[in-house]
Amino acid sequence: MAETDNRFAYQDARRRRLDRITQHIVVGSGLLVMMALVLIFFYLLYVVAPLFVSPSVTQYAASPRVASVPSAAVGISDDGSLGYRIDQQGFGEFMVFAGGQSLPRTALSVTPITRAVAFGEGRPHYALLSVTGHITIVSPFIPLAGNAQPAWRYPFGKMPLALTADGTPLRHLALALRETTPPMADNAASTVVDAVAVWVTLDNRLTMGRISADGVQLVASVALGDTPVDDLVLTPRGDVIYSLSGNQLTSWRVSGETLTLSGTATLPTAGPWRLALLSGGYSLLVYTEGGKIFQWFDVPGPDGLRLTEIRDFPQRETQGMQLVPEASRRVFATLTPQGELSLFASKQSAAVLTQQVAAQAQRMVFSAHGKALLFETPTQWYAYRVDNPYPDIGWRGLWQRVWYENYPQPDFIWQSTAADDSYQAKFSLVPLLAGSLKAALYAMLFATPLALAAAVYTACFMTPGLRRWVKPTLEVMGALPTVVVGLIAALWLAPHVETYLSAILALPLLCTLGVLWGADGVLDAGA
Repeated sequence: MAETDNRFAYQDARRRRLDRITQHIVVGSGLLVMMALVLIFFYLLYVVAPLFVSPSVTQYAASPRVASVPSAAVGISDDGSLGYRIDQQGFGEFMVFAGGQSLPRTALSVTPITRAVAFGEGRPHYALLSVTGHITIVSPFIPLAGNAQPAWRYPFGKMPLALTADGTPLRHLALALRETTPPMADNAASTVVDAVAVWVTLDNRLTMGRISADGVQLVASVALGDTPVDDLVLTPRGDVIYSLSGNQLTSWRVSGETLTLSGTATLPTAGPWRLALLSGGYSLLVYTEGGKIFQWFDVPGPDGLRLTEIRDFPQRETQGMQLVPEASRRVFATLTPQGELSLFASKQSAAVLTQQVAAQAQRMVFSAHGKALLFETPTQWYAYRVDNPYPDIGWRGLWQRVWYENYPQPDFIWQSTAADDSYQAKFSLVPLLAGSLKAALYAMLFATPLALAAAVYTACFMTPGLRRWVKPTLEVMGALPTVVVGLIAALWLAPHVETYLSAILALPLLCTLGVLWGADGVLDAGA
């Protein structure tokens, strides 16, 4: 009897010890799971929070402007350490902001220039237009690292290219690169295959030409009538030309070697109006120096594409406003003579940032990827750091209809990426939410009847021996995350079900019909 009691006491002590170990394991595992969930929540919050942080513009460098010759173009590197300018005498110079050092000037054009037309995405190019109708195309080379010095590149050679046969000046000029090969190293120059140029002559003719290393080849020319052209822009692809005469906006399609009038539109009030293209060239900004800004793009309709006014960007009206778009994103900035800077994204009308910067700035420009801003005043250069990493994200774009480029109307769309670099990302959460709810509804239509039928069968009809195995198994499966069950079903079950999908879908109906047919036979036999 004593041996039996000792054996039972030993087994009870062993069971209690195992119970305590099991309890600690279960409690510890539960705490680890809760800790993991909390860490996942904070990690997701850490990742998502920057999407809703307001952009900022911070000054970090200033340098005195020594040269007194007016500038034709200015620029800045993405890190804000280096700036450059091209003056109206045709000279170019670089400025190192860290030490306020200005590098020696370089003669870029043999004659004084009337303007420097910027074009090209990624690394900017400038067409220096002289009073004789000649252009010299240059590109600033800014090293990313190492001891390489900044320099000026000439993708079409240093010799000026004649756009007019008689040497008469031009009213307007616009260019677009047809193909560029990005440099593989800091000391390599970009390879430009050719460029498309369009210009307006003094007799108000729109002319298109192709520029290569061999010179300028005239392609097409059309008369524009008696109303002089006020502004002219060309899309980066070189396939659409927009011209502005008074309050008349005109678009031309480039098809091979012909210019085809594709549409006209009348602006609401008299000008003077100006034109600017957003990144990609699909959206056109029409604005005045008084502060009126409108966005236009082609909208598909029954008669083809039609240039349509999409939205306006209201702000305080003031004279002398400057507007500058980013080169790589659909973002643009406005600047008043009083130094009020406003930052806009194309999907929302309201400014995402408004703050005071350098007053009396004569020129403003973004860096190549929009990470820095340069302001040039009569006496100073000011470099600002721009922190605006997610301009396409906003509460309105996430939950409301947005009119995207080349769409017939506003809509809810989620298309985050595409193969085209000029693609406009679409981040509406409504399709994702609606798709999740729809998938859950369809799943419940199948799962609810099966779950109820399985519960009734297990509780009322299943044998006790089988129930002892099935009930714990179902309870354990209920504790498994549905994501794990879905992963197993997608990787293992789906390939097997795919072969017999039609039979599996027909099985519930066939089973029901079989039960009814069998019950009817039993009733007939009993009768």
